[in-house]
Amino acid sequence: MALQKTIADDGTRASYIGAYCRVTSVSGGKDNGFVVMVAIYVNKASRDAGATPVLQRIVRMPFDPNASKNPIALAYDFVKTQPDFNGATDV
Repeated sequence: MALQKTIADDGTRASYIGAYCRVTSVSGGKDNGFVVMVAIYVNKASRDAGATPVLQRIVRMPFDPNASKNPIALAYDFVKTQPDFNGATDV
């Protein structure tokens, strides 16, 4: 499970066309919501080769007491609604 999208690095102004974005952790709970860590690789091949992510993003996700999916699946759905990942496709 991962997302693909062109991601811009605001610090260096580099753009990663077709970047491979993978949720690496979800932590938290009902009191404060969740913190989702997203690792961003140049592409899937670089991730498969063991490369270090070129970027990481932290996304805060609210707790949903009615959620029926596991936290990782929920995180991917939520991340796609955030400005940095709007329009991302599932890969």
